[in-house]
Amino acid sequence: MGADEKPLWEKVLGALGFNTTRLRWKLMQRQERARRAENARENKQRAYAYKHKTCSSCGELVAGDERRCPHCDARLSGPLASRIKRALRLVVPEGTYTYTSALVALNIAFYLAM
Repeated sequence: MGADEKPLWEKVLGALGFNTTRLRWKLMQRQERARRAENARENKQRAYAYKHKTCSSCGELVAGDERRCPHCDARLSGPLASRIKRALRLVVPEGTYTYTSALVALNIAFYLAM
């Protein structure tokens, strides 16, 4: 294709009265969104396959199969509990009071039960 030669779809849609510049821009935006979604999916897969975890007490990096932190001897949660805690952190912000967190969790539980 030459520098000024347009693709067939652009010629056809241009002849039908469509704004081909806008369509080209929308196509580029759609491709960019697809690329970002693919990157996000790959990052999520890497995070699930990560072999280490962080101690909730001292914040040190610990091997994924450890049951107790070698630095502070705190008990470490398993992978399922870690995922549940991560999901709850999305719903209940950090730094809230225990009663507020309990009320929010109770409301969510009642909403899901209904």
